[in-house]
Amino acid sequence: MEAVMERAAGEVVALLTTRPETGSLQGAGDQLPESSVEVSDSLEAVYQLVTEKRWGDGLPVTPPTPERVKEMLGAAGRAPDEVLGEMPPAGAPVTLEKLAVNAVMAGCLPDYFPVVAAAVEAMLAPEFNLLGIQCTTNPAGPLVIVNGPVRQKLGINCTDGCMGPGWRANAAIGRAIRLILINIGGGLPGEVDRAVQGMPGKYTFCFGEDEEGSPWSPLHVERGFRKEDSAVTVVGVQGTCNSLCRVPRSLAFLRLAASSMCYPGNNNMVLGGGEPLVAFTAGHARMLAADGFDKAGVKEFLFEHARVPLSQLFPEGLGASGIAGKGQIVVDGTALPCRSAGDIMIVIAGARKPHHLVTMPTFGETRAVTRPVRIK
Repeated sequence: MEAVMERAAGEVVALLTTRPETGSLQGAGDQLPESSVEVSDSLEAVYQLVTEKRWGDGLPVTPPTPERVKEMLGAAGRAPDEVLGEMPPAGAPVTLEKLAVNAVMAGCLPDYFPVVAAAVEAMLAPEFNLLGIQCTTNPAGPLVIVNGPVRQKLGINCTDGCMGPGWRANAAIGRAIRLILINIGGGLPGEVDRAVQGMPGKYTFCFGEDEEGSPWSPLHVERGFRKEDSAVTVVGVQGTCNSLCRVPRSLAFLRLAASSMCYPGNNNMVLGGGEPLVAFTAGHARMLAADGFDKAGVKEFLFEHARVPLSQLFPEGLGASGIAGKGQIVVDGTALPCRSAGDIMIVIAGARKPHHLVTMPTFGETRAVTRPVRIK
């Protein structure tokens, strides 16, 4: 079994080769590169090697055989050696072949691969600031939001439990991104990745928008695409904050949503410059639309009410003494999570009952990026 992987410190493993106990090569085709590694032909042996070499995320992987990698690449219809850019902090070239290897390891089906490639292309955009996200002490990591017809084709969960376990497409796509960040970008936890506690979203974080349940234009349309396009948006989030909000009135609900964006210590409030993300259910979106709110109106309301007096945010005066970041946004003695209403991102996801909302502060020095899914 074979794999192409690259690591931060310059350690390159071009091929992971698995031999059965008989000693005959399994899946051999072309001559093996000099950097090949041979292990016993068993899932346990591959898992042990990947664990020892720190090529994984701690969970078992699918062995990336030549056949599996070739099949993965076939779904993209692009050259294996096509370079998408260089991934920080290692600065390693990102080829489609390397992405395919990590996608196989993560358990992706070939049809998932164009989404993985699009997400990586988005993360490599300078404004996403992948270097900062890879190296920060904040638990930030990329969230992948999928829009368009590809959601149904791949079975990406957009509704009940979409941010949790139980859905292969969500889990495998998100996991592929993490393996890519480790093996190509060099984001090793505890070494390059300096997150103090980390977060579960660093294993996998991917879901689709519930476009069918929403009364508003979906995220990718808001960001310049057509509704019939398939697209991926990556957001550098630092985790999720759930709020129970069985509030049957729009204004009271929006005030609760605004306050949930402002908890002390999140990067948007302390450092400024972010694009806070709010996930409404379709039930809440429909309630708001029935009361005359469009998405722009919701953002304006949130921006006007998502602010906290500095005396409350820093009761000991720490903000004035420089604990807050230089980019902290302060207006009339109150701290804001972003610079404008347009910086607030809204996505519709989860069960369609109006029970919960989720706010996701962002890393701060990052901007969300959307790229099309290039389906063969």
